[in-house]
Amino acid sequence: MVDRMAEERRQTASLIARSLAREGALRPDCSEEQARDVMYALASPDLYELLVSHSGWSDAQFEAWLTSALAGSLLGLVP
Repeated sequence: MVDRMAEERRQTASLIARSLAREGALRPDCSEEQARDVMYALASPDLYELLVSHSGWSDAQFEAWLTSALAGSLLGLVP
């Protein structure tokens, strides 16, 4: 079940990355495959668990950090 959920998360990241690439929204130095991998890694339940459950971040803090990290890594935006 865990493997299936991870694969579904990777497929979702792939669809989003493809859409961003098609729209020309990705940073010039970020390929569609890199975007997929970054989204897959940063949005992992393991990272959430480390920061929220073990380090005491709130859900809002994690969401704000993840938004900023993804925007900067994939789009070159700094919110």
